[in-house]
Amino acid sequence: MCPSCTIFSKQTSKAEMSFPVFLLLLFLFKSDLSKSEADSRSIIIFSLEKATFFLENKYRDINLDAVFGFHVLQAHLKGALEKWASEHELLSHQARVERLVKKLSSLIEKATHSLEQSDPEYFKEFEPVLGPNFWMLPHSWNQTDSSLAYSMFDSSSCFTEEMSDKCITYLLGTWKDNGKSCVVTKACRNIMTKFGCSGYPLSHQLFYFMFAAMKGCLDHLFLKAQYYKNIFCASMMKINLVIESNGFKFSSRDIFMENNENSEHPSRVKDQEQLLRRVKRREKVFADGCSSHNTAVAVGVLGGFLYYY
Repeated sequence: MCPSCTIFSKQTSKAEMSFPVFLLLLFLFKSDLSKSEADSRSIIIFSLEKATFFLENKYRDINLDAVFGFHVLQAHLKGALEKWASEHELLSHQARVERLVKKLSSLIEKATHSLEQSDPEYFKEFEPVLGPNFWMLPHSWNQTDSSLAYSMFDSSSCFTEEMSDKCITYLLGTWKDNGKSCVVTKACRNIMTKFGCSGYPLSHQLFYFMFAAMKGCLDHLFLKAQYYKNIFCASMMKINLVIESNGFKFSSRDIFMENNENSEHPSRVKDQEQLLRRVKRREKVFADGCSSHNTAVAVGVLGGFLYYY
């Protein structure tokens, strides 16, 4: 993941660069942060400062996932500053985060412009999610009911990335010029409510309902949104616990981190922390092993920890 590439020295190997920030996320996932909140905040802010340094050097080359990830990070940082306003013991943290927000504003604007120039067609399809007011921070936790998790998962791929993209553009209204938003086709309804999916298709189902909420879609399907989200979240938690029991194998770390965005504590799932959980769309891996997709996930979840804790 790219933030780790900037935390450690340039001589660090690619495998070593990926592992430390994964361990940081694992530590946060398993820890009771109330025991050392100040130290945890300081470590997270340091990591985000290095991630911002990465953005400063790579903003011309990152993909849409990473740009959106930094948008979400910025929203979390602003939310954290609002929560910390009356906590004088956090003045030093506030100053560092204020500098980050200011720097991110300029870099995100540059990255968004570069993305529009390098991939205009794809940018147009997902441009709404990069708007300054699209991302809304959730203010409460939802309890995850483990009994809702699937007893078995479908071993086959539930649907393709192209099918998911098309359904999302129907929600965003970018499926054609001046297209209507919040369109729910029969095909999209079927695949986005199909039970038993795992991995990236499962995450797509969850963020489909989250995009709908952000857009204010009123189709009767979304009257049952919480019902579906509860099932999806419980199933993601089940997958995470299996990954943990298997020793966090390298091949499972990406999906573990993404699921960690959905449940930063084994018994709780944030209701609207799902939009980053996107398939590796037009993934871009740099020469040093850094991944745009993992960057999006990492900065989003670390920003979320600052906001919620």
